[in-house]
Amino acid sequence: MIVGKSVPEYILIRTCITSLRLVTPLAFLVLVSWLLGVIAVHPAPVAWCSVEVAFYLLVYLPRRRYLQQVCD
Repeated sequence: MIVGKSVPEYILIRTCITSLRLVTPLAFLVLVSWLLGVIAVHPAPVAWCSVEVAFYLLVYLPRRRYLQQVCD
């Protein structure tokens, strides 16, 4: 069975990809909201959001920039 050959499967795959791509922006919003005192959240989700945002800024972005460079 090949996945992704029908319209419902395509919609499911695109929904999953979009959901995964929204994790970091939502983590950033939670972290900033917590730092500004807008929301009161248990420390465990705040720690997870901090790790998520730190990974994005310190690992993902530099690695993406490096991999997108043109090779000579």
